[in-house]
Amino acid sequence: MRILLAHDRIAPGDGSSRWLADVASLLVDEGHEVTVACTAFTRSVPDGVQVQSLDRLRVPADVLIAADPELLLALADQASRVVFAPLGMLAELEAEEASRERVRAAEREALERCDVVLRFTTAAVEALEHHHDLALRGKSVVAPFVSREFEAIASGAESLPLVRPRPAELLWVGRLLPTKDVAFLVRAVAKLSGDDWRLVVVGEGPCHGELVEQVETLGLSERVDIRGSVDDLAEVYSRASLFLTASRLEQFSLTLLEAQSFAVPCLGLRPDWETSFNSCEEQVLPGKTGGLFETEDELASLIASYLDDEELRQEHGLAAWRRKRREFPLERFLEGLREAVGTPSLDG
Repeated sequence: MRILLAHDRIAPGDGSSRWLADVASLLVDEGHEVTVACTAFTRSVPDGVQVQSLDRLRVPADVLIAADPELLLALADQASRVVFAPLGMLAELEAEEASRERVRAAEREALERCDVVLRFTTAAVEALEHHHDLALRGKSVVAPFVSREFEAIASGAESLPLVRPRPAELLWVGRLLPTKDVAFLVRAVAKLSGDDWRLVVVGEGPCHGELVEQVETLGLSERVDIRGSVDDLAEVYSRASLFLTASRLEQFSLTLLEAQSFAVPCLGLRPDWETSFNSCEEQVLPGKTGGLFETEDELASLIASYLDDEELRQEHGLAAWRRKRREFPLERFLEGLREAVGTPSLDG
C-alpha cells in the first residue's frame, strides 16, 4: 500500500514531528511504501521512508495522512482514502488573528472531506464536534499515542530510577509557543519558598526571548534553566522529579506520556473548555498520578506538596508509570492506525 504523510515541517524537538516519524516507521515496518511530504525535514529519516518537498510532490497514494487542513485539501485528490490527524486542538485558536477565519474554514472543510478523523482522546473529538457543529464520532478513530522512542524504557518496575537528584528538577518539554504558556509555570514557581528546586525548560520556539526576559525580571536566573533542544531527552526525563504543563491547546500531550514512562508525576492545567482546551483530565489522575490546577497559586501548592513528601512523589510516579504501561501501549495506537488506514492488518 502506498501511504503519503504530509506536514509542514518535521524537526527534532517537537511532539508532532516525533509522532509523524513514528507513524512513518511503523507503516514501513508493516510493509508499506511510505513517502513523507513536507517543506523542511531536519530530523533523521526512518529507514525505508522517502522524503519529498511539498512544492515538487507528484506521488499518487492509496492513503493520505495529513495533520494540516490546508495540506490535506491540496493533496486529497492524490489519494483514494484520506485521514485527517489534526495535531493541534482547534487550529485557528493558535493562528495569527489575520488568518483565523481562513484556518477555521480550512479545518471544517478538511473534517468534511476526509474519510477518517484520527484523534488521540475522546475529548478532542467532542471539542471538534462542538466547535464546528459537525457530527464526527461516526468517522473518528481514537488512538492514544505513545512515542516509540520511549516505549521500551523502564521495562520493569525494579529498574525505575524512583529516587531523583537534588535540587529537585521541575521539567517542561516542548515548543515555546504562546499557547504552551511556559510563562505561567515561571510565575507559579516564583511563588515557591525554599531553594531545593530548579525549573528545567527544554525546547525552542518564538517565545524564547520573552521567557528569558521574564526569568531575569523575576530574579530567577539561578533557578530556571532554559536549555533549548537537547540530544538526549531520556536523560532529562530520568532526572525529573515532576513534570509541569500549562498548555491551553493540547488535544493530547506526548510529553506527559513520555514523563510517565520515567515514573514522573505530572501536574497539568485543568481545561475549562472556554479559554483552555487540553487532554489533562484524561491523561492525569489527580491524587493518583499527579494533579490538576487552575491558578498559579494552586500549581505552586501542588509542587510544594510533592517536594515536601518524597514518599508520595515516588508513589504517584510509580502509579503513573503503571497506568502508562497498562492503558497506553504502542500496540493500542498501532491498532487505531490500522483502523484509520482501512485494513485490520497493514500487510499491504
